[in-house]
Amino acid sequence: MSVRVAVVDDDDGFRRVAAMLFISRGMDVVSSSRDAAEALESIRALVPEAALVDVDMPGMDGVELARCLRRLPQPPRVVLTSAGEPAFSAARLAEAGVEAFIRKEDLARADLQALFGLT
Repeated sequence: MSVRVAVVDDDDGFRRVAAMLFISRGMDVVSSSRDAAEALESIRALVPEAALVDVDMPGMDGVELARCLRRLPQPPRVVLTSAGEPAFSAARLAEAGVEAFIRKEDLARADLQALFGLT
C-alpha cells in the first residue's frame, strides 16, 4: 500500500512538480491545494498519511495549518517547505506538529518517506 500525500502550495507549478516527484517515488498524491482552507477540507475528507505544506501562503501560513492539522482525529505527518530558510525556530515548528522542514530546491534529492518519518 502506497503512502497517501497532500500537497499544499499557492504556486500551481510547484504543486504539479511536487506531485510528479511523489508519484515517481511510488507515493499517491490524493490532494493538491492552493491554500490552507482548501487543504483543511480535502485533508479532513481524504485522510492522507503525509502533507507537504508551503510556509508562505496567503491567509493562513503553513505553521498555523500544521497546528490545525495536528488537531484532526488522524493527522498527517507534516513537512514544511519554502524557497528559503524558515523564519521559525525549530521549537515553534515542533510545537506546531511539523516533522521536518525542507527547502523546495532540495526536495528532488530527498528520501521522501524518511523525510516524513514513514520508514
